[in-house]
Amino acid sequence: MNLSKIIVISELLMLSLQGCSGASMRPASVTLEHMAAQAIRKIDVYNNGEESIVAAYKTGYGNSGIFLFMRDENTFHDGIKLSDDPAESLEVMDINGDKFPDIVYGFDTGYGGTGIHVLTNNGDGTFSPQK
Repeated sequence: MNLSKIIVISELLMLSLQGCSGASMRPASVTLEHMAAQAIRKIDVYNNGEESIVAAYKTGYGNSGIFLFMRDENTFHDGIKLSDDPAESLEVMDINGDKFPDIVYGFDTGYGGTGIHVLTNNGDGTFSPQK
């Protein structure tokens, strides 16, 4: 399955799914108050061909962070907050060579705190911070 279209409109992250074989998937939307995504990437958390979404958010309302929207067959679940950092960018790549995609993101606190952090995929649907 390909996640062929992702639309970000203000505070709404809308996932429009196309390319299903046999199953009909409806667009899913997730509303996060006072938040607009800085970056959105596809991620195959379990390395099993089922793509989910990871998004970076930065807001002055205390809701900044990295959120993971896991997909289970035809449904996206509510976002799981993986980090509180005010993320501005993110990439998905296998940093440690274990065949599971990790999350690399850049952040800026606005108060002189900047950096790049890595969330290492544990292979079981959880991530561990590597700072």
